Amino acid sequence: MSRVLIPTLRLAAKASATPIARSARVARPIAVSAARSFHSSPARLDPNPVTRPHLLPEFSLENKVVVVSGGARGLGLVQAEALLEAGAI
Repeated sequence: MSRVLIPTLRLAAKASATPIARSARVARPIAVSAARSFHSSPARLDPNPVTRPHLLPEFSLENKVVVVSGGARGLGLVQAEALLEAGAI
């Protein structure tokens, strides 16, 4: 770059960094006390964490054949895995 252009660019950069632009980037305080009261509660320990939910017999997939289109990847794969866990063949 030329020797004339570099000082001009520096002046333009300083002019664009005005105090107004800097104050827009200052983070505003949030209500921390409300967030802390929610997140500081002790964790509940589940006495039996590996329980299966109770399903009604008419919604059971035990020994049912399910065809999932697009089950090779993505959402189809996730759906196919969930159906297998629910008892589908």
